[in-house]
Order: sequence, then C-alpha cells, then structure tokens
Amino acid sequence: NLVQLAARLCAVPYGVVNVITEGQQIQIAAFGVDAKVCSREDSMCAQVFLRRTTTVVRDASQDPRFAGNPFVTGEIAKVRFYASVPLQTASGLVLGSLCVFSDDAASPQAAQIAMLEVLAQQVVELLELQHRTLQLNDALAELRRSNTALGDFAGRVSHDLRIPLTTILGYVELAEDDPDIPQGSAAAEYF
Repeated sequence: NLVQLAARLCAVPYGVVNVITEGQQIQIAAFGVDAKVCSREDSMCAQVFLRRTTTVVRDASQDPRFAGNPFVTGEIAKVRFYASVPLQTASGLVLGSLCVFSDDAASPQAAQIAMLEVLAQQVVELLELQHRTLQLNDALAELRRSNTALGDFAGRVSHDLRIPLTTILGYVELAEDDPDIPQGSAAAEYF
C-alpha cells in the first residue's frame, strides 16, 4: 500500500521497495510491476542508495550514472523518470530504497519528493516493526519450549520423589499403628 501511495503521489505507474544485499537487489514490494530480484550490478538504486540522499532524475537516459544501465537501455526496462529514497534506520543502517519510476520523463514538485521521503521513513518503521515482531515470536517460541521442558522436569522430579515419600509415609503409618517399634528394626532408624 505504501508503494502504491508513493507511485500515485508522484503520478507515475511504477514503484518498488528494494532491499539491497551484497550481490542482489530484492524487490520486497511492488506496484505496477512484479516484484523481482536482480543483480546488484544491474540495480539503479544500488548505485545511489548508500549516498543517503534522495535521487531524482527527470530522464535517466540523459544521466551519465544511468544511461548505460539495463533498466534504462531497454535490456530489462526503459526507465526514464526515476526517484529513489534510501531506507535508512535510526541507527544509520541503509537497507535499500523506496523507488518510483516511469517510462516517460517527469519532473515532480518538491512537495511530492518531500512526501516520498516521509513514505520511505514509514517503510523503514514498518520493516523494523516486522523485525521486532519476528524476534518476539522467536522469544515466545523459546519460552514455550522452555516451559515444556520445565514441566517435563517437574513431572520427573515429582515421580522420583513419590517413591521415597510413599515409603516414609508407610513407616509413619506403621509407627502410628504400633508405637512400640523394636530397636534395631528397619523402621526404627526412621524415628
């Protein structure tokens, strides 16, 4: 939904959220195109996302950074307008980018780009929330495993203690029935 909102905000047909790894660009959300994976070498966003600033290009075929890129030349696509906002966490880690693009040249207004940057921050917050949720789920699963193991242990200890306690209880009942237990008998050592 955020990707669709970003594309519509800039009045372009396409948008993606990219996570960029050492060797790949992974589109984890897309609007107007199918989410795909490409090599980092082919990625337009990988060329600019570590600069930590928004990149806006009216016509990528006229920009020396992108003119030979397969997403511009027609080998993969024919991108002309391109805007990319890095997905940067509060700790400074750059995960990838929120990118909108079109087959036609475009010049969005400064207010549109500012809102694109706000949406990129929302994407980061959503990814961080998802990450924390996964961590919490892992912790809950570990807690359940631990509780099961503790329950199993308690059951074994309870069983192991039941036998000696039953024996002691038997001797106590014998002592109640016969207060004159002879010295030296097995029961006498418990009293």
